[in-house]
Amino acid sequence: MTEEGDAVFDPYMGVGTSVLAALMHRRHGYGCDNVTEYVQIARERIAALRSGTLRTRPMNRPIYDPSLPNGGH
Repeated sequence: MTEEGDAVFDPYMGVGTSVLAALMHRRHGYGCDNVTEYVQIARERIAALRSGTLRTRPMNRPIYDPSLPNGGH
């Protein structure tokens, strides 16, 4: 719902997933959270994105579910 270069703000960003998604899609991502540990994790994930080391799950790969045979893979 945004265009490249737009700003995305998540006032309850947790570990920064929505901010990362914004950055990955050429938006400006902003967020805040009142849990200091989550903010630190978000900063680390943003740094990993910028350095090219952030690990992500491909869109077509199912989420791991340990209750399924082979974890659903």
